[in-house]
Amino acid sequence: MKKILFSLSLLLASNAFANEISRPVLNDFADDVPKPVLEVINTYQHDSFGLLDGTLSMTMKKPAVNEDMAVLFFRGICDTQYVGKTWNPGLIKKVVISNKSGDQQITLNGGGQECKRLGPMNMDESDKYIKSLIQK
Repeated sequence: MKKILFSLSLLLASNAFANEISRPVLNDFADDVPKPVLEVINTYQHDSFGLLDGTLSMTMKKPAVNEDMAVLFFRGICDTQYVGKTWNPGLIKKVVISNKSGDQQITLNGGGQECKRLGPMNMDESDKYIKSLIQK
């Protein structure tokens, strides 16, 4: 009986460990996140992230997400293109940020191509532009 319980506990522990290792990617078939974008993601407290079919998704450890978080995250991704950390703008077409429980999410209908438009804008203009990308 003890051997069976011990075997089951090892199995459960190894399964939990395997789940922990695979946490950064939302899907096994996810595309590679560009390194500069990954650096931005790593500045946020997140549970998971992934890039699949042009949609960059990130699940925050926070109980709530809001438009300001989404704007800052999108701006952070875009700013990488203007500090010499280029990545293929066609890779990201949409950005989705979710809270920890998954019952809140903010979707920005834009990605790398929209980032290019931010370059000549001042802060107020870029704020309005990014907010216009938020799906209502």
